[in-house]
Amino acid sequence: MGMTSFYGPAMDHADAMALLKTVYDEGCRHFDTAEMYTNEDPTIHNEIYLGGFFQTIQERDSFSVATKFWPTGDCGYDVVKEHLLASLKRLQLDYVDLYYMHRVKSIEDGVNFVKAAQKLKEEGLINEIGLSEVSGPWLEQITKQSGITIDAVQQEWSILTRSLEDDLVP
Repeated sequence: MGMTSFYGPAMDHADAMALLKTVYDEGCRHFDTAEMYTNEDPTIHNEIYLGGFFQTIQERDSFSVATKFWPTGDCGYDVVKEHLLASLKRLQLDYVDLYYMHRVKSIEDGVNFVKAAQKLKEEGLINEIGLSEVSGPWLEQITKQSGITIDAVQQEWSILTRSLEDDLVP
């Protein structure tokens, strides 16, 4: 996300491409992004930068991509699919390896997202379903209520944020 937002001014496109090529050449094969990693200029978007870079790689199976849906209201199938298709267009890909819900705001939203993502998985648009910034009890409830296994959880985990050790990864 630092290429385009949140950590100072956005990188210009050429510098971002050079950075991505360097990390790929050094062995990085997993790229994690989100639809919200952008700024006020719609052409300066992490997914757009990554999409341009992915076009320089001949073999799609040589890397994996995760991106995140940003919930702003309805988390049903039609809305989630619309957001995913927009991400795929920016990424210039036919599918993503992992699709997360970014910052789960409620159990109901999480359940709705997971059910929508399961349909998208069946359609071949995503390979795995994830939740980002979800507590252990919410993860348990979302899994129980949806009946769907969550493939990945993404959490901030640092010396300053250790609370997930209490109930997510004791």
